[in-house]
Amino acid sequence: MPAQVAPLIYPPPHRNEGVNKTSVPQRRSVQELSNYYFSSSVDKISNLDEPACFRQQQQQQSSFDNTSLSDGQNNENEGKSVSYHLSLRSSRCFNCLLSLRTMLIVGGILIVLITAIAIWTTCFVVNITASNEQMQVMLNNLKDKVGKILDRELLVAKVASNLIVEDYYDGRFEMNDSSLSYLFNKMKIFLVTGVTFCFGEQGLNLLYGYTQNSDGSLLMARKYQNESNLYVYEANNKTGVPNYSKQVLSKSYLVNETDYYVESISVLRTQNHPDQGVFGSIYQVLNGPLSLYFSTPVYNKTQLDHDLQQERNYSTPMLIALKEKARIGICKINLALDELSRLISSVTVTTKGFIILSEVGNNNSIVASSVEPLRSENEASPMRRLSFSDLPVADILNILLTLQPDEHLLDPKRNGIDQSSEIFTISNYLVYSSLYTFENTIKWRLTMAVDSYEVNQGVIMSVYITIAVTAVIVTIGMIVSALVGWFLSDIFLTLQSDFKKVEMLDLQNIMPRTSLFTEPNNIYKSLTETVAWLNEFKSFLPDSVLNHIESEGEHPSPPPSQTHGVPTIKVDSHPRRSKDFNENATTTTTQLDKKLVDLTKSIQSIDRHSLTSSTHDSPFTNATEGHSLFKIGLVSKECYLVFIAIPDMNESRFDHPQLLSNVICKVLNTISTLRKTAKADLQIRSHQEYLLVFNGEKAHDKALELSLKFQAAIRAINDSFRDAFLVSNNNINVMARNSVTVQNNNKNVADRGNPSMCNSSTDDSGGNTNSDLKAFISVTSGECLQGNVGGKTLRYFAIVGELVSKALDMITIGKRLNIPITVDSKTFLQARLAFVMRPCERILCRKKRKQFISFKHGFHAHLDANEDAKSVHQSQIETVYQLIRRNAVKDDEWLYELDQKTENEKHNSFTQQFHDIFLGNSKKGDESYESFMELLQSMKDSEDGMLLAHRLEYILTHPYHKNLNTDDGREDETNMDMQPPPAANDPDFSLYYTTIEKSVASFLKGHLMTLK
Repeated sequence: MPAQVAPLIYPPPHRNEGVNKTSVPQRRSVQELSNYYFSSSVDKISNLDEPACFRQQQQQQSSFDNTSLSDGQNNENEGKSVSYHLSLRSSRCFNCLLSLRTMLIVGGILIVLITAIAIWTTCFVVNITASNEQMQVMLNNLKDKVGKILDRELLVAKVASNLIVEDYYDGRFEMNDSSLSYLFNKMKIFLVTGVTFCFGEQGLNLLYGYTQNSDGSLLMARKYQNESNLYVYEANNKTGVPNYSKQVLSKSYLVNETDYYVESISVLRTQNHPDQGVFGSIYQVLNGPLSLYFSTPVYNKTQLDHDLQQERNYSTPMLIALKEKARIGICKINLALDELSRLISSVTVTTKGFIILSEVGNNNSIVASSVEPLRSENEASPMRRLSFSDLPVADILNILLTLQPDEHLLDPKRNGIDQSSEIFTISNYLVYSSLYTFENTIKWRLTMAVDSYEVNQGVIMSVYITIAVTAVIVTIGMIVSALVGWFLSDIFLTLQSDFKKVEMLDLQNIMPRTSLFTEPNNIYKSLTETVAWLNEFKSFLPDSVLNHIESEGEHPSPPPSQTHGVPTIKVDSHPRRSKDFNENATTTTTQLDKKLVDLTKSIQSIDRHSLTSSTHDSPFTNATEGHSLFKIGLVSKECYLVFIAIPDMNESRFDHPQLLSNVICKVLNTISTLRKTAKADLQIRSHQEYLLVFNGEKAHDKALELSLKFQAAIRAINDSFRDAFLVSNNNINVMARNSVTVQNNNKNVADRGNPSMCNSSTDDSGGNTNSDLKAFISVTSGECLQGNVGGKTLRYFAIVGELVSKALDMITIGKRLNIPITVDSKTFLQARLAFVMRPCERILCRKKRKQFISFKHGFHAHLDANEDAKSVHQSQIETVYQLIRRNAVKDDEWLYELDQKTENEKHNSFTQQFHDIFLGNSKKGDESYESFMELLQSMKDSEDGMLLAHRLEYILTHPYHKNLNTDDGREDETNMDMQPPPAANDPDFSLYYTTIEKSVASFLKGHLMTLK
């Protein structure tokens, strides 16, 4: 069945509904647009010479618009800020006194004066005190550093011992000669000086182990169950393989009677968790160095419950899987005290400073020290009771060795020790002593000493330098920095806590805050207002919220009072132009500007009469809160709409649903990427229709650029899916039969050569019959209602207004004339310098058609006595333009640049002559008319302009043909007796327009039926 289309030349008769004479407020957007177009700044940029005939009109119009705009803005700003200024007047002086800047300046001056008076008497004392405090901090840092070293070494011994026991339970080694390689590997991995795995209970007497001497040699010890002697052999340091030919020791040995075994068992019995192991006392390793050891009990693994062993969590120790714990031995890890001394010596104190680590107990043994190790007279003695009579540390060591077990710290009352703060002075040494503990089994005394001369020498020198050069600057800087840092840090910490709650949307726990000072108080006020705003926003997230927040951050929105008034359009005063346009635009555009004057007046009239919805007269908006996107209600707002329709993207075009799904997915991904780049709001109306909304600066440029990029993306999709886009054979056969029927029924009309807007390459939906997708885009600008509608459970961001209807009409025109991108007049005026466009059609404003009572031959039948028929009629007509490309040419491609210049001149000439005919008084026989007809003839050879050329040629050559109300071009039988009007020989094309209406037609066997 043929598709239903609108009349081509004359609109259908309307019912007599009367003319709406309700006065509406004028909008500033088109007036500002007109000011932009006729402003002197644009003239300087585009180098266009305006005719003197409307230069005076330009000045008058600009003067009126600027005055009205300035007055309106002043009134709005005064109404918004009058209460704020009144409140500021009363507290301005008080706030000035409480200013943070004032406090800092006055305080700094006072501090300088006071410091200058007291500096000479306090400098030395202050420096000494600061030096002592710094020394205290340094010693504390050294204590922490040494503590971390000891923690690391002791923890390594514990972890190594427990891991070996766990591996034994897991069966990774057995108690035989094969365990030697395992024990050697663990010793190398954990860098310990000795490892011993022995059984001494339940009738067992086994031992395997390694130990490393101070000279680096490695020894292996072995004790079999059926042997009474312990054998010690030399071993290879790299492989751990024992050299049985070099036996070091062979003696009778009972494991359960050794000192370390007896002590380990004794200490394990006193522990709450003996399974985790325990540290033992310092002892002399047989043929080895003095060492500290860690022991872990070993239980009989044959008593493990089989089911628990299979299902246990490997992060849990094996010991929990034992039904009955029967201890059979221990695993011992040795740490040589010489190694601890070496590690402590790596910590630098001062040039003559040293560190001593001693036990806390009856023997007060020296565990480790950064002093060169000295032996006692008895080399075999396990105690290191040393007497340093000839060393400067003798007094310190003698005191440490004579302390009682309960004296964890040095007692300043004993031995003539002088006390200075927490640092004690002994023999010209500053001594700092503290208690070191590890897992409640190790208690050592950590003593650090530094030479007081080294410390005082730096202090004395710094005192003189400070007094002479930097005393005042450093002191003032420190004090001021401390004050400012403390104050600012307090504010930032508070804000950090609140912002963390905002990040987690824990808005209920953010309390309003106040401050004594003006600046922080303003920050807290802003934060309180933001939290209140986010509380309203938290319940829902409209589709446009993210873009709104981002745009508000980059370009702050106007005050709420301004959003209630009439919105304005911000026009880019420096559009991007190509080199060829700057050189050749003067002659062409100057003539074009003469006709754009009438076009601008027409758009102003359309703006005043059609786009009348504002915040004040809309029943859906609130007078005080209508500007917020997070409120319920519609708000009148200036925007740019990009309507995208892809009629070919349906199930009849694809053989398989998966192919259609892939195409839709590609289209959606493309739109999503372009939307994020352009920061536009997206509404998906269906899988074939998409609506994008642009706001903010240069919105017209972003909208047009997105349209061109989307068309390029569609072409890329077609290239990638060209082989997959197959037309169903059933659809082809059906369409072929319909085409034959239509041609037979409309042969007479086809002979007349009428170029209908429904071209032969489109189907009922206006899409292509081939496999390629074809997108149609319309770009419109103006004012429409935007906002959230709904309730608490469901909210929807709606866009309502004539702008959407006009976008749909322009999509229909694009589909009928095979024009990919159509643009309305307002967008054309704003972007005509940056983009190449040409006119293609004229449409009647949809919203105001009901104001026309009836039409006859295109003229208004009943007009008000005070209105001219022609002016009223033209005020409702708007020109639609085709967007071709961006006006930019690469300079390095001179041949391409020359072709582009020629094309641009041709499009400019086409636009000028179109305006001469349809906006001016050019008639048949005029030079513009004849030149335009020649351009139409040349356009018939191009694929993109063929349908447009045929249509415009037919309109100009048959201006008063009988009405065509059907899609097949047949004459309406109800109007067969109509006669051309008296002015048929001299038609006025300024009254030409096209309407997009829905019609219903009935057919019987392919013939149109006239129904009453």
